[in-house]
Amino acid sequence: MPERVDLIRGQVDAATAAGIVGDLSGQPDAADVECTRYYPYYRFAAECRLPTLFGAKRLTVDCLVDGVNALAATADRSAIERCMVARADLVSLEVDEAQARRAAVRTLSHRLGRKLRVIAPIDAELGAASLVYKRFWIVRAAGARAEVRVMVDSITGAVLPLLTRAA
Repeated sequence: MPERVDLIRGQVDAATAAGIVGDLSGQPDAADVECTRYYPYYRFAAECRLPTLFGAKRLTVDCLVDGVNALAATADRSAIERCMVARADLVSLEVDEAQARRAAVRTLSHRLGRKLRVIAPIDAELGAASLVYKRFWIVRAAGARAEVRVMVDSITGAVLPLLTRAA
């Protein structure tokens, strides 16, 4: 059954993902997209007040929190598109919004504090959470020795190896 989701717009389509893996394997025609998975993230817009030696600085930052492991990272603002996807292709959400909010506050404080070298704790005010998904292509490549399955990030084109039992 299809479900409407907010999807982070990617730069890599299925054909490009297969091409990336084919080129890496040395056999450009031997890679096929096996399936697509949609990974959940909580997205927060944060208004941060950063104390500096010369007064307070204000900064708006996006923070994405992994909906499975509660790992958080600051992120550039990205375009979102509404899509219909098969429910079976959605990775299950394991983290609740309260956990995600705590992870976002910790990460914002730590990352911005280190990057901008502030003199006091950062005051981060998080907006409402939205649930967004990121597309990953699962690509199968036949090599000289064995068949390999990898995951390709639809935004960066990064290739991540999968265990035999994964995906």
